[in-house]
Amino acid sequence: MQTSSDWVSKSTYFLGTGPKEYYYTLWRQLVIRAVPGTNIGGCYYYYLGNLSHEYEPAVAKATERTGQTHWEQFDVSDYKRTNSALPDLDKSPDEITFTFGKYIGQSLGHVLEIDLGYVLFLALKSDWQPSQSKHAKVLNYIRAMFRAQAQQAETERKEKIAAERAARDAARADLPAFEGRVEITGAVISTKEQESQFGVTWKMLVEHQDGWKVWGTIPSGINPEKGDKVSFTAKIEKSPSDPKFGFFSRPTKPTITRPEPVEA
Repeated sequence: MQTSSDWVSKSTYFLGTGPKEYYYTLWRQLVIRAVPGTNIGGCYYYYLGNLSHEYEPAVAKATERTGQTHWEQFDVSDYKRTNSALPDLDKSPDEITFTFGKYIGQSLGHVLEIDLGYVLFLALKSDWQPSQSKHAKVLNYIRAMFRAQAQQAETERKEKIAAERAARDAARADLPAFEGRVEITGAVISTKEQESQFGVTWKMLVEHQDGWKVWGTIPSGINPEKGDKVSFTAKIEKSPSDPKFGFFSRPTKPTITRPEPVEA
């Protein structure tokens, strides 16, 4: 007796993309041999659900769900979805009605006016993936509506950080041209454990009040933390790639001053 498994000649999964796709979507392609005396046979596509807006998380979810490790992408804009949850982006917020949450039955346009924070939470922070299409369509509409704004806000945030860092770097003085061993005094910016062929050593980054910084092995006798003020004598070598940065070696005569704790 022939079973359905005898008809299947190929079964694979792939990622759905395309101009109408808001998510990377998971699909199954099933190639079935023609069965004499029936209308069975051909190539069938099954929509299995949304994965993620981004490629890498989508691949990770698809691999975990199916066990398949090699992934191809196809434009599936013209394929019928058996459980579509794509948002109708042609509608205005006033035409979108909440089907879940504390504003169920109210329009998105109204909620945007009275509780923007709730909408922004759903759009940018919530990881809820509704199983019901009526809920998913509303949620995906909200996420699509604010996706560009979220990306723009993230770009602006990174640009602001880069500009502030550039301004700080411009205000820093160049490392002086030290000769021989000199005394260095500055604030500890960070400490880090490092392994080398000589074993494990602790390093520290020290910033002088003029802004230039030096990096090297913590001298014996002190155990500095971030924010401590340290002084020591060492040989300084300027970095070939950064005039405001250098490396110290063979530090001696260390002293340390720890800031007084701030009372509550």
